[in-house]
Amino acid sequence: MQAQAKPRKVPLYLAFAVPFTLQVLSIVGLVGYLSYRSGQQTVQDLTDQLLLKTENQVVQELDSYLSLPHEINQLNIAMVESGVVDLENLDQLQNYLITEHQKFPQVTSVLFGNPQGAFLFVNDTDLPKGNTAAQELQVEVGRFDLDNPSRVNLYALNVGGTIGRYFKTIKNVDVRKRPWYRRAVTTQTSGWSDLFQIGTGNVLAINAYAPFYNASQELEGVFSINLSLEALNHFLANLTLSNTGEVFILERNGLLVANSADEPVYKTSPRQKGKILEPGKIEFRRIPAQKNSNPVIAEATAALTEEFNDLNTIQSPQQMTFAIETDTGKKDPYFLRVFSYQDDYGLDWLVVTVVPKSEFTGAINANVRRTIALSGVALLASLGLGWWTSRRIARSLLRLSQASKNVAQGKFNDSFSTSRIREVDTLSESFSQMARSLQEAEEFRDHYEAKLEQEVTEKTLALQESYAELQLITDSIAGCISFKDSSHRYQFVNETYEKWLNCSKEEILGKTVEEITGTETYQKISPYLEQVLTGETVAYETDFLGRDGIKRYLSVVLTPKLDENNNVLGYYTLITDISDRKQLELELEQANQDLKQLATVDGLTQIANRRTFDKHLQAEWNRACRQSLPLSLIFCDVDYFKKYNDYYGHQAGDDCLQKVALIIKENCKRAEDFPARYGGEEFAIICAGINADNAKNLAENIRKQLFHSAIPHERNPDQNRVTLSIGIASVIPRPCDKANNLLREADRALYEAKKQGRDRAISFQF
Repeated sequence: MQAQAKPRKVPLYLAFAVPFTLQVLSIVGLVGYLSYRSGQQTVQDLTDQLLLKTENQVVQELDSYLSLPHEINQLNIAMVESGVVDLENLDQLQNYLITEHQKFPQVTSVLFGNPQGAFLFVNDTDLPKGNTAAQELQVEVGRFDLDNPSRVNLYALNVGGTIGRYFKTIKNVDVRKRPWYRRAVTTQTSGWSDLFQIGTGNVLAINAYAPFYNASQELEGVFSINLSLEALNHFLANLTLSNTGEVFILERNGLLVANSADEPVYKTSPRQKGKILEPGKIEFRRIPAQKNSNPVIAEATAALTEEFNDLNTIQSPQQMTFAIETDTGKKDPYFLRVFSYQDDYGLDWLVVTVVPKSEFTGAINANVRRTIALSGVALLASLGLGWWTSRRIARSLLRLSQASKNVAQGKFNDSFSTSRIREVDTLSESFSQMARSLQEAEEFRDHYEAKLEQEVTEKTLALQESYAELQLITDSIAGCISFKDSSHRYQFVNETYEKWLNCSKEEILGKTVEEITGTETYQKISPYLEQVLTGETVAYETDFLGRDGIKRYLSVVLTPKLDENNNVLGYYTLITDISDRKQLELELEQANQDLKQLATVDGLTQIANRRTFDKHLQAEWNRACRQSLPLSLIFCDVDYFKKYNDYYGHQAGDDCLQKVALIIKENCKRAEDFPARYGGEEFAIICAGINADNAKNLAENIRKQLFHSAIPHERNPDQNRVTLSIGIASVIPRPCDKANNLLREADRALYEAKKQGRDRAISFQF
């Protein structure tokens, strides 16, 4: 039979060197790869941070700059409504507009127009230098001709803010035909005009308008502000971005609004020498961003158009990359971020930030190359050092191996050579000690029995001392600690048991749990005792009336004691008094209930608040839609309540709202009727399951009861008491309908009730 070949032996130095070499190669390769990936990630992170920072700066500037004209319009309306400015006194109104124009130098024009054709304005001019008119007419004041509202007379403004000499008259300027005035009348709310050019200057502007109405909802007039957008160009140009990066703003149609490159956003016809052209005689043409002379702006817009096809589809922030071909044919990559800027007045612009990738990658790529070079040097040095070290270790271990063989043959006197390698030297010393130990083993065996007996005695004494220390420690703990065997008999208890059970330890030890706690308590806790005997740790909470007469809430933990075969020998018990914690939990539960009450109920009227109303309406709407049931909504508004507050005071106003809420609540007798305070002096009632006629009956009952309660209201021009205007809307919802439709119809019905003279209920059904 052929002998089995012996496996080939590997030298020790190779066993050390080869794995070491593979590890070094792997680590160096991994470091190089991670360095490259880290550089790429750093570029992306720096780009994201720069683009996001720029976006936040632009949003902050736009919010600040574009909110000013609307704030001025609201201030002007407030001055009219408070009586400080009288619309009938045109001189006072003209002087007020001049004051507002001087107070806010950021705006270009302050204007006012009304349905009768009155047109007043104060406007910055932009006449060419050297023009005689420009020396006197830095600010012009416009005032309509009383005999012909379509004619506007222009006056110079003196240094002191007073109207100076007559300058000229502009014909066919009827304010009621101005775009901003027509849009204000059509929309009946504050908003923005389209972008336009002011006069003959290179100033792109936008108009913020705000109509206002009297108590009968009749238009009294429109205040508006012309705001130059040139400041946005200066702001974007001063942003800290990069040498070749750009930030620009454009409309959804692709026309430029502002940019950081100081590029014109529109073209106008040239001026005629020595003559001022009127606005209607100037050609004004906006420049699309894609045709801008700045290549970064033009190419970025083209990339956006190619990516999204329609700029109107961009609703959330988007980030992308694109390339611009240079004169040498090389394509430079750029990062681009675009987001939609919208405000509460209908403005919808796109803000685009573009930075070149080369701004970030140059230094990082150089750092990657340095890292790779240093890694290569470190690789060569590590490999050389590793091979040299492995050969030295191998030689030391070979000498140690030979010495070990001598010891195995009984040659204890052979010395083990030392080594400068700490681990090898330690191993050599260990072998030396082992040799000495073998020599001493026989001597030790002779004295072993006597020594063992001595150790047993010492350990027995130590165990007794440990038991006394354990008893002392457990007696100092406020909770009950005990050990019971598998038959539930007490084998160990601490001093707390004596206090709670009013008996000594001797009376407890050896007895069962049932004998100590009583049958009733034992039956309640016996399932837990049986569970711990299965080897599981058990925790539970219970109440217990001790023999000291004190009722306690207890936290109990049962821990089994197992032998080496996992058989249960008994269990330890730790009982902690948690009565204080239970009291805190009860107090916390009560506090949560109080907080829930505050979150759902209006504090003044003690009926549901607006938040609760919105949730309840949606729930009833969904139920009515599923079951095809009618759903009615009643809106109630206290007539002339502002005048009531101004005359009687806010405390009386609060009392009045409480009385109205009480009357509404008394009349909502069905469980499906849900009254709520909708806001201010407005109340709402959700009537589930009834149609418009039944809802109107309920509304009439409320209105009549409030009328007969005769709450005085001296400032009610129709009655001398507090009355309600009520709007009712009813519907059987369909899946395609929305709850907001019901709200809108109820509000429209309320408006109709006020329009017809108040103190009445109007019902709509859709």
